[in-house]
Amino acid sequence: MKQAAKKIAHIPIVYETTTTAITTSPYFGSSSSSSSNPRETKPSIMSENEQLKELRTQKLPPKLAKKAGEGWITKPSIEDIESVHKLLRKEYGPRVQRSTTDRVILDDVIHTILSQNTTDKNSSAAFRTLKSTFSSWEVARLAPRDNVEAAIKVAGLKTAKAKAIQGLLNQLHSERGDLSLEYLRDLETEEAKRILTSFKGVGPKTAACVLCFGMGRAEFAVDTHVHRVCKDRLQWVNDKFSREETYSWMNSVVPDKDKYSLHYLIIQHGRKVCKAKSPRCGDCILSGKNLCAYDIQNNHENKEIQSDEENSESESEVESDHKKNKGIKRKGKEKVTSNEKTSKKIKN
Repeated sequence: MKQAAKKIAHIPIVYETTTTAITTSPYFGSSSSSSSNPRETKPSIMSENEQLKELRTQKLPPKLAKKAGEGWITKPSIEDIESVHKLLRKEYGPRVQRSTTDRVILDDVIHTILSQNTTDKNSSAAFRTLKSTFSSWEVARLAPRDNVEAAIKVAGLKTAKAKAIQGLLNQLHSERGDLSLEYLRDLETEEAKRILTSFKGVGPKTAACVLCFGMGRAEFAVDTHVHRVCKDRLQWVNDKFSREETYSWMNSVVPDKDKYSLHYLIIQHGRKVCKAKSPRCGDCILSGKNLCAYDIQNNHENKEIQSDEENSESESEVESDHKKNKGIKRKGKEKVTSNEKTSKKIKN
């Protein structure tokens, strides 16, 4: 797939000779400082691009930032995130994060494990069957593996998922003596994430889903649709990134207030319009807004094709006119030759 690199406006730092330097920033707030030396040169305003770069350098995992390269550090811009979010809200309606006080974290973890590589319909059906087959998670933990597999088979990958579920229950029982993860609510997000990913079968995506939907934390979960739209279409992340790397990047750059809603809206957009094989760019709310790199590239290619077709038509017209003129000259020459022959006959 051809990549379309979006231009980023770089505003240089403006230096002035002043007694007071004031810096205003949506990230760092406002501050002022006075100088007793009127000739002292200080940066009066740090550009938004520089502020964003500094902020993300602090937040992004160093290895990931190095892999992406310096040119990606300001992608996506806050303006791009807000613009895309606004348009998707307009298209699909707002998404408001609901209260999670009635959620059971262990249930959410197991349900999310079942949701891997299947549809929501199948994972929900498998979870209901699992809960109705076993009266408690303790019973499920001690049950023969075949019984657990039979209960969740509709979700697919029954062997791997049954192993992950019973492994989680056994590890939790061994480490804490009871089958509950409610204690995670009292921990900081990063610590809760570390504990969740310590269980086999629970990766960053599963942990992010549990933290966001089960615990109400600001996490930007990345599934196959979000990964595709962010990487291949919007090109907000480096095209070499895995899904986990896309999660780390987007979770660092998307503002906390937008994470829940934007996650849901991108999934809806990926399912309905921005599909994997045949994206419906003509029906896309982002099309023509200079926000989607894939759309920009397609428009550029279409213009090139149109230009080539116009040039081809123009060349055909010129060639046709040339042949026509050649034919007229040939007829004129034949007419002259005929007149000369007639003149010779009259003389004879």
